[in-house]
Amino acid sequence: KGDLKSKTKALSILIVLVLGSMAFKTSEPTFRDRLDKSIVVCGEEDLNLSAIQPAQSGLWSSPGTWPGGVLPTSNDDVTIPSGVTLTMTGECRAKDITVEGTLDAINTTSTDAWIDLRAQSIMVLNGGKMEIGTEDQPYHASKNMNGIRCQITLTGGFVEGAPARYKGIMVMNGGRLELHGKQKKSWTNVGTTAEVGSTQIMLKESVDWEVGDVIALTSTDLAVAVNGTKKGAWENVDQVEIQSISGDGKALTLTTPLKYRHVGGTKSYTRDRDGKTWNVEINGEVGLLSHYIKIQGDMSGTNEADGFGGHIMLMLGSIAHVEHVELYKMGLLNDLW
Repeated sequence: KGDLKSKTKALSILIVLVLGSMAFKTSEPTFRDRLDKSIVVCGEEDLNLSAIQPAQSGLWSSPGTWPGGVLPTSNDDVTIPSGVTLTMTGECRAKDITVEGTLDAINTTSTDAWIDLRAQSIMVLNGGKMEIGTEDQPYHASKNMNGIRCQITLTGGFVEGAPARYKGIMVMNGGRLELHGKQKKSWTNVGTTAEVGSTQIMLKESVDWEVGDVIALTSTDLAVAVNGTKKGAWENVDQVEIQSISGDGKALTLTTPLKYRHVGGTKSYTRDRDGKTWNVEINGEVGLLSHYIKIQGDMSGTNEADGFGGHIMLMLGSIAHVEHVELYKMGLLNDLW
């Protein structure tokens, strides 16, 4: 492990999504046994010659793009060589995807542009680019019949000693990642107090959210001591779906009633020892959780119990711009990889 660490001087970036904002943390790539020799030499090895390569640039969903007119399955490795652009539409299936050309999406229209990609890994390197939306033309596809716009599911169960690309998106050695979902307001505040059982909330300001979006109302309660530990009140968060929105974008009707009270206004606090009271203006935060681009870890089998989600790694020499993207079931429980 020590020798491996001395040979690999790449930096990894772990991406964490908190209510629409992106936070980046850099660390040396120890990753325990996961960072094996394949990461050291993958930029120098030839492409996997047994992998399926597109016969020409085109749509993933078009038989004419693939040799023999046969689309890849979840058992097939796919390699996109330099100079080839593979555009994702509809259902896309593969095992491991290597991108040295371009893997992109349809950004110019919302019609027939939805993506449902399932793959064990996506590696972008050697000048390759994975692009879904651009800063000037964000991805804005309409939903398919299952409610999917762009959903990338990283598959696989826990495997001890698996390579770092396993169940992840890895960008390295000149690779580029561009993910730009439709721009929406990330968060705001409640304008008035929302009571338990209510199916309507009033916001402090207008939002550009949509019917079907999922939002979170944060707790406005003080933590209380339970068996000597602070527990409970800080966890009084409601996650709900929007059923309808008023014309001014401030009043939301929800599909399910609220489980907790969320203060919007003045709240009084009294100190026990002397009865001193404070009046505090509190307006609970409301954050947008769902976005047009969603990247998630497959949690089937024992993955939920193991806490084994997907991950994104940006290595030394990579470039990435990510905005308005939902990350769901990502990361490894109690571990920074």
